[in-house]
Amino acid sequence: MSMIFKRFYTACTAAEAKAILSSFPKSDMDAKIKNLLKNNADIAKKYNLTYTPLTEEQEVQQIIKYSEQMEKAREHAFEEYGQRFKDVQPLPEKTVQDFVKGL
Repeated sequence: MSMIFKRFYTACTAAEAKAILSSFPKSDMDAKIKNLLKNNADIAKKYNLTYTPLTEEQEVQQIIKYSEQMEKAREHAFEEYGQRFKDVQPLPEKTVQDFVKGL
């Protein structure tokens, strides 16, 4: 999962989102969910459960949306980090000779 989030640190284009989508392992989860709803039709009807898989374009748009949200979160985190440490001054630099003189 961390590999996915590393890719999300910057907003991605549709081509990059398709590359991310194609890197996911192929799954037959859609068929399994449909079969589960079909086998449990009484429960599905009682609770009005339906399943419509996303199209590839919808999945690409979802990846783009998530990447944009992650980029905004990253920018906000850097702003907060900068505000928190804006008054911190760097330590004075000392050479080995300065250290030896202090002994």
